[in-house]
Amino acid sequence: MNNSHDSHPRIAQAARRADNGLILFLHVVPGASRAGVIGLIEERIKVSVTKKALDGAANEAVRALLADCFDLSKSSVTLLKGEKSKQKTILLTGDPDKLIAKLTELLAKAV
Repeated sequence: MNNSHDSHPRIAQAARRADNGLILFLHVVPGASRAGVIGLIEERIKVSVTKKALDGAANEAVRALLADCFDLSKSSVTLLKGEKSKQKTILLTGDPDKLIAKLTELLAKAV
């Protein structure tokens, strides 16, 4: 079974397969009333967290949210780029096919 996200062009722009997992390109909304995966905006996955962008609190909230959404440990969610930006690049460590399938499911529920 091929769970490639290439058949979903918008997801293909917002996520990229890595040898050890999946790289996500996010647009984060800190200080929101609810935390969750909102959907796709341009070439990024839009997520919201309730923590404000102070002293890394929003970054930690993003890591915790993604760990929960993808059934991963928090140590499997690594911030690669965007520590002080709403635009973040995140590595999810795990089976790329399972992560892509879960991302597709999350985004389908978000729309």
